Amino acid sequence: MIAIQLLDEMKSEKAETAFASILESENDFYVIREMINSLKKIGSPEGIRLIQKQGSHPSKLVRKLVRQVIGINNEQ
Repeated sequence: MIAIQLLDEMKSEKAETAFASILESENDFYVIREMINSLKKIGSPEGIRLIQKQGSHPSKLVRKLVRQVIGINNEQ
């Protein structure tokens, strides 16, 4: 998780490629949360797209986080 935070602090858009790959198979909520928060801080259109894609994640916690991060308050 420290690596994720370091990439976030650098505002590295190159991190998006790595995050996209990891998010395809990651199930640990805490790792996903850090990546989503980092992508939000980077703020690129591709990062936002990656966040939105997690809106259909099997985990209810991840879906709820996505709604909070992108500003949707309704419960699904």
